[in-house]
Amino acid sequence: MHAPEEIWREQCAAAADIRSRFGRTAAFDYLVGEKLLTFVTAARSRSEFARQLPGLIAGIRELFDPDDISDDVERVERRLLERIRDEALEDDLPSSAGPDLEALRQVADFLKSSKLGTA
Repeated sequence: MHAPEEIWREQCAAAADIRSRFGRTAAFDYLVGEKLLTFVTAARSRSEFARQLPGLIAGIRELFDPDDISDDVERVERRLLERIRDEALEDDLPSSAGPDLEALRQVADFLKSSKLGTA
């Protein structure tokens, strides 16, 4: 199994490749809409992922224009809300998108902030 740092670095490299082949939106959806949300979920119960979360967020902020990140995060959030609504219409089970939406909301401010620093 790969260490968390190796995982997010490989994912950032894959996102750069996706961006060159399929465009910025596809790369953002891959890296933030899929991989970051999984990473945040893992970080809740595994400290080795939690320690690497700032590195992944920094990697995302290096790959994407800060002016676009806010709009892209909101687009991913809208997509997750739509999934929740659609799944609620289909059955009475909790939506599988609920945890992803919670994970996105946990890190959205870090992604959208104009400047990161330490206190």
